[in-house]
Amino acid sequence: MTEPTSSRGDTPETPRPGHEAGDDLIAVTALDCRFPGAPDTAAYWDLLVDGRSGLTRHDERELAERGVPARLLANPAHIPVSGVIDEQDRFDPEPFGLTDAEAAVMDPQQRLFLEACLRALESAGHGGGAGAGAVGVFAGAAHSDYLARNLADRYAASATDPVGSLQAALAGVADYLPLHVAHRLALTGPAVAVGTACSTSLVAVHLAAQSLLAGECDTALAGGASLIVPQGMGYLHVPDGIFSADGHVRTFSAKGTGIVHTQGVGVAVLRRLRDAVADGDPVLAVLHGSAVNNDGGDRTGFTAPSPRGQARVVSEALAVAGLTPGDITYVETHGTATRLGDVVEVAALRRVFGDTGPAWCALGSVKSNIGHANSAAGIAGLAKTVLALHHGVLPPTLDALPLNPDLQLDDSPFTVVHKATDWTGPRYAGVSSFGIGGTNCHVVLGSAPVRPEPPADPRPQLALLSAHRDDAL
Repeated sequence: MTEPTSSRGDTPETPRPGHEAGDDLIAVTALDCRFPGAPDTAAYWDLLVDGRSGLTRHDERELAERGVPARLLANPAHIPVSGVIDEQDRFDPEPFGLTDAEAAVMDPQQRLFLEACLRALESAGHGGGAGAGAVGVFAGAAHSDYLARNLADRYAASATDPVGSLQAALAGVADYLPLHVAHRLALTGPAVAVGTACSTSLVAVHLAAQSLLAGECDTALAGGASLIVPQGMGYLHVPDGIFSADGHVRTFSAKGTGIVHTQGVGVAVLRRLRDAVADGDPVLAVLHGSAVNNDGGDRTGFTAPSPRGQARVVSEALAVAGLTPGDITYVETHGTATRLGDVVEVAALRRVFGDTGPAWCALGSVKSNIGHANSAAGIAGLAKTVLALHHGVLPPTLDALPLNPDLQLDDSPFTVVHKATDWTGPRYAGVSSFGIGGTNCHVVLGSAPVRPEPPADPRPQLALLSAHRDDAL
């Protein structure tokens, strides 16, 4: 890739007004995520940089044991591929003050998101609870059938067990996701449920950043969860639908036929940059600006994307960040691998970045690795980009060749990352997430400020471990 010299805006050597002191910058101080093939954040980065897929292809016996009917297995349109989080049924309720009975009725999305938030706060060096300042939670989850499929019979007679029925309902509704976190972790900032379909968790990041800048909280958790049940069953491919014909998510490819629905949980810890630096917090990346909009009626249907709406939200986010398109050297796209979706998204980016090369901006999509994580899709893309900025490496996008000629990438500002590539120099990136129903979100990130290494201390150091009980150490 080459970088243009004529269109570049301000650089770190010429700080933008108000940015030098970090007055309107947000630090990403920690991440925690679980996605198919990646039980933790470190494994997620390894999966991405190694160019591996976390999707699983199931054999017939495995599917039959899970209850997939024989007639469905015999259907050539049935694709035996899914993206499943391992060990999602394992949960220790004790750290959260939950009883075994309460944990049993809690939607797995609630359980795993609770765990992710606790781990993320610990990674950020944040104890939570009293004395930690106002900590906000902004998050959303997918619609879940867990209550209906697993607990409906148990609590059908609500008159005989009204308390149990209420507990199950409260533990199974997506709107209560951030409220459970605030309650169980004793967080006193805003606790806001977000629901914008596929863009939910990136919109949560935007709202969390706005809350921090408004002084409503001192630290914010932002993310989402999607564990749709039943899982590991495969799916039916419908021609010209949104689901992949072969179980691969081939974003940007001429062979792309759609997505694979997958599971995912992810959360980011955000703070005002000046506070994070003053407190010596780790800083993985910096959020320079973000924007949210809706396509309104400017589309052919409720589920159809709008190139004008997408272009507008990217332009607005860049304006908030005080950057130009020439500053951006990577965009983590929504990347659905559908013919219409990819073409519209690249067309929208061309409206902002221009129509001619040489290429200076790489494009990628994490959906090629893990599938489409629904309400957690946005945080999956954000986490990938934060880690890429932190490590200075752009991970590859899988199965993108041959490129779709309808994208018209030749002589454009864009190139697709096919192998892990060193990412040097001033690093700025955009992350897009677009929801069915038209709510678009774009976040502009940059690399963390360089801070001097503290002098080495020759004295012996303590290695401290903590847990809620002895046998958990």
